[in-house]
Amino acid sequence: GVWLKCETVQCVHPGQPPLVGYKAVVESWKNLFDSDIKSFKTNTMEPSNIKLSVKGCTAWLTCDEEVYSPKFVRGVGKTKELVKKMMATNIFRKVDGKW
Repeated sequence: GVWLKCETVQCVHPGQPPLVGYKAVVESWKNLFDSDIKSFKTNTMEPSNIKLSVKGCTAWLTCDEEVYSPKFVRGVGKTKELVKKMMATNIFRKVDGKW
């Protein structure tokens, strides 16, 4: 799994308060993927400017997340338009030899 099954796990979605605990975090992602929010299903996210650091059993990754929306341009066809750029920080902990 992506998330450690413990109550210290946290996730912060843009513009939302932090979610704390495995159940709350996993449920939030399930709700997003199960939702009918068109932009969530049609937009794409591309990471850039990825930086990874590791020290002992802790690793942190930062990156820019560029969100693109599909767009149709007459004479060009399907393309995509940058609609949002965010920064993400992910912190990982190695537990029992697994990240």
